[in-house]
Amino acid sequence: MNNFGAYLGGPVIIPRLYNGRSKTFFFGSGEVLRLPQSQTSIFSVPTAAMRNGDLSAYLSPSNGGSANQLTGYPGNIIPPSQLSAYSQKLLNLYYPLPNYGPPGAISNNYLATYSIPIHSAQWDLRLDDNINSRHLVYARYTYKNRRILDLPRDAGGGPGSPLLGDTSMPEVYNSFTLAYNWIISPAIVNELRGGFTAVHRNVTFGVTAQQAAQDLGLTTPPLPGPIPTGDGLPTIGIAGFMGIHNPSAYLHPDENTFQFLDSLTWTRGKHTMKFGMDWRYMDAVYTQVFADYQLGNYSFNGSSPANQSLLGTGGAVPIAALLLGYPDNTGIANVTAPNTDSWAQHWGAFAQDDWKISQSFTLNYGLRWEYHPPFQDSLNNLANFDPTYTSIVNGQTVNGAVIIPNKAAFAIVDPAFAQAIYPTPILAASQLGIPPALKFSTYRDFAPRVGFAWRLGNDNKTVLRGGYGRYIQALLSGAAGDGWAVAGSNVGFFTNTVGTNGNPTFTLPYSFPANIAQPGTIFFDLGVQIHNKDPIVEEWNLTLERDLGKGVGLRLSYTGNHSYNVPIREDIDQLHPNTTGFDPTKAPFPLFSDIWLTAPVGYGNYNNGTISVRKRTSSLQFEGSYSYTRDLTNVNGAYGGAPGYVNDNGAFLSTPYNPSLDYGNTPYDRRHRVLATFLYELPFGRSKRFANGTNPVVDRIVGGWVLSGIALFQSGPFMSVATLNDPSGTGYNIQNGFGGRADTVNGTNPYQGQSIGQWINPNAFIDPANNIGRFGDSTAGSVVGPGTKVVSVSLLKRFQFTERSRMEIGAQIANIANHPNYNPPGNLTVGVPGFGALTSMQSAEGAGPRAIQLVGRITF
Repeated sequence: MNNFGAYLGGPVIIPRLYNGRSKTFFFGSGEVLRLPQSQTSIFSVPTAAMRNGDLSAYLSPSNGGSANQLTGYPGNIIPPSQLSAYSQKLLNLYYPLPNYGPPGAISNNYLATYSIPIHSAQWDLRLDDNINSRHLVYARYTYKNRRILDLPRDAGGGPGSPLLGDTSMPEVYNSFTLAYNWIISPAIVNELRGGFTAVHRNVTFGVTAQQAAQDLGLTTPPLPGPIPTGDGLPTIGIAGFMGIHNPSAYLHPDENTFQFLDSLTWTRGKHTMKFGMDWRYMDAVYTQVFADYQLGNYSFNGSSPANQSLLGTGGAVPIAALLLGYPDNTGIANVTAPNTDSWAQHWGAFAQDDWKISQSFTLNYGLRWEYHPPFQDSLNNLANFDPTYTSIVNGQTVNGAVIIPNKAAFAIVDPAFAQAIYPTPILAASQLGIPPALKFSTYRDFAPRVGFAWRLGNDNKTVLRGGYGRYIQALLSGAAGDGWAVAGSNVGFFTNTVGTNGNPTFTLPYSFPANIAQPGTIFFDLGVQIHNKDPIVEEWNLTLERDLGKGVGLRLSYTGNHSYNVPIREDIDQLHPNTTGFDPTKAPFPLFSDIWLTAPVGYGNYNNGTISVRKRTSSLQFEGSYSYTRDLTNVNGAYGGAPGYVNDNGAFLSTPYNPSLDYGNTPYDRRHRVLATFLYELPFGRSKRFANGTNPVVDRIVGGWVLSGIALFQSGPFMSVATLNDPSGTGYNIQNGFGGRADTVNGTNPYQGQSIGQWINPNAFIDPANNIGRFGDSTAGSVVGPGTKVVSVSLLKRFQFTERSRMEIGAQIANIANHPNYNPPGNLTVGVPGFGALTSMQSAEGAGPRAIQLVGRITF
């Protein structure tokens, strides 16, 4: 790594023009980072034998045995004459052959090392001017240019095919702030501040949609729309294998925020009061909507009636379906209006008071009000869905209505979209008394806060602090895309069935009807609940601090919060769990395939206790802490594996009829965490314990050494185990690629025989049967992934040249013991080969492979 920079500050002096020695000052800094890093991952790719139709390896007892026997194919051998030519092209172009593991391995058989460097440059400039003793202004400008190369990824965010090359993700940030401080009187000070932040980003990966279509032999027609410009690929998902995805879909290349704030501070007696308000204007441009559907979005997971009837239900079905060209599900899109230019204005106001009741007790209390109108679109390319609307068309009762911002928006409604959902009405927002933003907002977001600090006893060594606050969260970038281009596109979703000739209805590559505007096939992605609510977090804390003497301090703290109205996605067209099986004609809105809405039904409860000890002397600083955290929520939905953070739209619920079903451990929190840091000036050289009387030359060698370090030990993230079956009978696995969480096996330890190749015991979980009227009984976050153990140290040598100039050189070593810290398993789906294997390494918090960095700094 190369990280270098410089900063310079002082008075503004322009000879013969301006002398700001005691009035005007500047500070400038620049930093450049060149971080050459890599990531190694192990995943599964089809073997050469598989590509030729030989799936006999699945019959090995270690891979599932007879349960994986394909229907109609003795020995799991597919004749070459039945292999899909399109599938062969996909495999040859985008899937490498195995290069890892034992010969013939069908899982975790490819090792890829991706180069993912980060290059960035940042420049900052600040000017301060003291107009006079009562008026001060300052301005600050920041420019940052980041050039990131990311690895190719599948639709779930996991590592993708190295044959696709790097994904380039440049980002440019510009921000400016101007502030004016007015000391009205010794007791009253006002600050007025304004500024903007602008972000521009892009994503490219070097395979254009035109090139992909040519290589694969795709044409329009039969594709329903023109081949898109820019980068593009078909999206491929194969249960148990690496996937293919277009990373340039759903871009938001431009985001801008303009903000003005004013605050007044008034000190009167024992009170320090503060009043203020702020206004923000935000806009965001979104492009490339549904770009991952325009060349086809294919899923092979064994969920369709066609593949279950023709091939069976074993673990070999997904790859066999790919080889034969029988996708379980196909999504395909024609996009009429791909872009949106969303904007919103937010307001806030507050009042607070710090009241010093006595020398030992201070009370802080205040109230904040916020108003967050939803985003609108300058291009009118938004849509929403009202599930409560009912109409009568030709004597037929029709449930639901699509809503668009205004009458002008009818001009960009895709005719095929309107045809497919007919007779569902498409209405302007004014016809239903709904704002043009297609959802309501509340004026009643008030956030009270109170806190105290109490010095106990007369020895000034003990302090008790506590507080409570209600915090209103503004929905930003994710919410700006709600309803984006839903009516300006036609996204069809088709599940494969058995045709009248006994063969699958659909085969690759055009596994959809010639006219995709068919009733019951529209994928409505994504609306938002019309009476939406802002997410709220109520937080409380209590901290006890004690000075134990001799530079030792003790801190005991507790923090808790309860969140509610958190956005999460739900399919309001989903069936209730049942024992008769998935029947789309019985869905609440049978003219659609799925209707995804963001709803404020997410909630969580967080509790954390921390004990911390610190020691400070003239030469030593040390702090060690232990934290215990219990964090439960439903916002991660039914997701299998170990998902990361969710955006403003939330994850996807198992069922909209019981949001609490997904309540469980939050994946990204760690139950136990021990952290220790230290900085020690070694006791050598002048004014030190050893070698105190040395001459200047020796002192320059043995003195000025500083040793510092950090040690982190923490338990692993929480994970969920998934099933490919459909125990609920809702068809959940058809739309989502898995059927929710698996069942547990009573009395079986999920960590028995734990190893790198099998972190979770597969015998502790079982696939629930199809159509049993419920989801799997394992809870969200029921198992724990690998923890982290890392010790990093730094040794610096300081050279003091003069009172105002010095130099530091040294080395920093991350993970000095080179302890292997693994990421959670990439596959936790029951019955899929490679279940529970650890296939990649951690990189955050210095937990990756040992890295040595040389550092240098000159201060003058």
